[in-house]
Amino acid sequence: MKEIKLIVSDIDGTLIDSKHECPIQNQKGIDYVRKKGIPFAIGTGRPYAMVKKNLKKWGLENLCDYLVCNNGGTVIDCKKQTEVNQNHLSKEVIFQVIEAFEDLEVSLCVFDEDTLVTNQMTDAYHRRCKEAHIHKKCEDLKNYISHSYPKMLLISENDIQKEILKRFEQIQPSNYRMFASSPILTEVVNPNLSKVVGIDVLCQQLHINRENVLCFGDEMNDFEMLSSFKGVAMENAVNPIKEICEYQTSSCQEGGVGEFLLKHF
Repeated sequence: MKEIKLIVSDIDGTLIDSKHECPIQNQKGIDYVRKKGIPFAIGTGRPYAMVKKNLKKWGLENLCDYLVCNNGGTVIDCKKQTEVNQNHLSKEVIFQVIEAFEDLEVSLCVFDEDTLVTNQMTDAYHRRCKEAHIHKKCEDLKNYISHSYPKMLLISENDIQKEILKRFEQIQPSNYRMFASSPILTEVVNPNLSKVVGIDVLCQQLHINRENVLCFGDEMNDFEMLSSFKGVAMENAVNPIKEICEYQTSSCQEGGVGEFLLKHF
């Protein structure tokens, strides 16, 4: 794959396994392509603070050249320590989301560094914070929110999530978009924000085209990224993701990202 000049990987269900660890195979593959001069980036919905504190745990502290966090809202050059922020949710839009969904059994959340601030601590919220090692905090969001945020999270059981998405379709807002990133996580972002927007920032910085980018992913929040660049679907990916990707690799449990890099580069 001589035309590839940047590699981008999603985190959950892609780069790390079900134990939230990064298989050695992935570390080997990333190190291998970087030694060939191809930079590696993480593309995730997670905030920068959460990714940064986990890089050492995943064995990736010295293997990431760029971080595309908050679904493209924050782009970090790890070497230069520069940061680009774009297309965040305004305070007014956040209040609009709160009013539209606060009557449901859902934790409405925003990230402050590595703390997930919510209006109510549901069982689903506790599970998510435990599995992702996130600090918890409960506040009246209408009094707490004072500025814009990269995104909101709505954490609920799956049956409530279906109701949330149905209500979103009925509202059809023009100033935010909503999508499921797991059976219990629903993300709310600026309509002009996506991982693609963040990766495009890197393309401009590196003076490369979209066809020079290879991306790995597994869930529907990766759909736009994998359809905009050369896509590799994980074996554990949902079917719509597998259908749009040119390539497929083994599961996140088996270090599918690293396996693909070692085989094709």
